[in-house]
Amino acid sequence: SVSVPPPAPAGGSARIKDLCEEDKAKFSSLVREVLDLKRQTVELSERCALLEREKETWIVERERYERERERERDQGASEQASVLAEITSLRYVYFVDS
Repeated sequence: SVSVPPPAPAGGSARIKDLCEEDKAKFSSLVREVLDLKRQTVELSERCALLEREKETWIVERERYERERERERDQGASEQASVLAEITSLRYVYFVDS
């Protein structure tokens, strides 16, 4: 026996057409949303790359600054030791000569 589908209700094809239009609108909206998310992802990736470069620059600058401070401390300590040695020798000369 051959089965025959029931007849479509009156106005059924119009309802199917409306549903298809709704689905197309939803799909278009989702496509726009996906494209916007892709654009945001690219922007965030570029921002992350920029921040990574800034971080590297900051690290290099901080290390340079720390080396300069250390060199200044060493130089200051060396100068202080030199001054103390000079004072000590002057005291020695003063006390020996007196």
